[in-house]
Amino acid sequence: MSDAASDGARRSKKRRRGGKRRRKRSASKDADVAAVPDYGKGSVQYQQRRLALAATITIVGLGFVGTGESLVGLVLTLLGALNLVWAIHRYGRLGPEGV
Repeated sequence: MSDAASDGARRSKKRRRGGKRRRKRSASKDADVAAVPDYGKGSVQYQQRRLALAATITIVGLGFVGTGESLVGLVLTLLGALNLVWAIHRYGRLGPEGV
């Protein structure tokens, strides 16, 4: 067989296989995916982060209001306080099993 004919045969085989070969996923990548903890809305970590964020927003809002009359500070303080109340409620609803 000539070089041109064998080159054409290789190309047609490649087309039948679908081009490049795909690499298999390694077992370590699958293990990493399974090791990711669940931080859904019902988890303790999620509620703790929400508490911290709400408290931070409230403190920043109070800082704005403390330096002078500020609509931004008023809005931040109100939103932070409402979120803080809601986060405390949700954290309390987790019960002793969640903690």
